[in-house]
Amino acid sequence: MTQSKLKSVLLGLSIILLAFTTSCLKSDDVFDSAAQYTKDQEIISQYIADNGLTVQTDTSGHGLKYTMVKEGTGDSPKLNDILFLNYKGTLLSNGKVFDEQDSAFLQLSPNLIGGWQVLVPYLKEGGEMTMYLPSFYGYGHYGSGDGSIPADAILIFNIELHGIFTQFEFEQYQIERYLENNDLTAMTDTVKGLKYIITKEGTGDHPVPSDKIKVDYSGRLLANDEEFEKNENIEYTLSSLIEGWEILMPYVKEGGSITMFIPSKYAYGTNSVVRNGVVKIPPNSTLIFEVTLNRIVD
Repeated sequence: MTQSKLKSVLLGLSIILLAFTTSCLKSDDVFDSAAQYTKDQEIISQYIADNGLTVQTDTSGHGLKYTMVKEGTGDSPKLNDILFLNYKGTLLSNGKVFDEQDSAFLQLSPNLIGGWQVLVPYLKEGGEMTMYLPSFYGYGHYGSGDGSIPADAILIFNIELHGIFTQFEFEQYQIERYLENNDLTAMTDTVKGLKYIITKEGTGDHPVPSDKIKVDYSGRLLANDEEFEKNENIEYTLSSLIEGWEILMPYVKEGGSITMFIPSKYAYGTNSVVRNGVVKIPPNSTLIFEVTLNRIVD
């Protein structure tokens, strides 16, 4: 399932939107979400019985059923972790596959449908789970926007969880992939583990965070190599810049050049950078800076 497909309203917001919508309808047209949930659970129970399935029920009060196909041995995911997984989504009514992905990366975020938020944390790395989701915990009374999931559809998801990354770990993994794909060899700083390449050896001093420096530089997004900024012979106090610069610039000498690979944790984090009304750096962006240290200002 693509990330855009998985996006849905959080449960509390769903209730608010439902209340708003039904207030605009005639009494005969009011959708009864509680009755639909009960109906869905009855259908799920019958499906489980008909197929001789062994299931468990979540313990957090939602009443969702799942089968732990394979016990994993690793950690369980937490909110905002990046999941490395295979998954397949089918409609219980007819077995139609509406989405399927192998070796996908997906963030366990509040943007996922409610059923994933409730049940995926029961998985461990190396484990496999099948989830049986009433429509309220899937795409609800309106279905998916592209029509692949109809209104009030009960969903079955099979998930194989291969790995769990924090945002930082995932970005470091992406940097490693970028270096490998571009046949680049980088060094690793000894404090935070950030990657850098000295592209030109300088002959002067190394800067320290309190120094003012004059630099030429360009910055681009690792995700698509799109340049978001470029300046020449501009002066900064090193300690006033993002932390990644403060960590990595001391590795280059005056007259030298460095390429820095900076995960969002040491750049702008979950914030976006907007200039002239345009988002130049989206949230959680890994950045690449190519910098020439012209001189350290006395």
